[in-house]
Amino acid sequence: MPCDQIILNRVDLALADRATLLEALKVFSSPVTVVENGERIGFLHKGRRYEIANGQLTSQYRDVGEVADLVKQAYSTQVLKKAASKFGWAMKKTTADNKYSLSRRA
Repeated sequence: MPCDQIILNRVDLALADRATLLEALKVFSSPVTVVENGERIGFLHKGRRYEIANGQLTSQYRDVGEVADLVKQAYSTQVLKKAASKFGWAMKKTTADNKYSLSRRA
């Protein structure tokens, strides 16, 4: 690829709640810096810059699909935590990746 070209890759996230998305990005598995600028949310993941605007994750890197999957997983975890807290459930991470056990508190 010529050095004077920039190719942007986009993945549609369609995540509903902005506050939950920000919480998910802040507890992301690797160091992340979240910067809100109006309708855009920019963050760093493994030293690479990504941006979420209008429900789309955008980056010049090819791993944008993989990062979108990680963002969705982190978002889902935050949704589970909120629901568990709201309904008084106990939430425990199982031995498998991205799997949780929810149970009623006694």
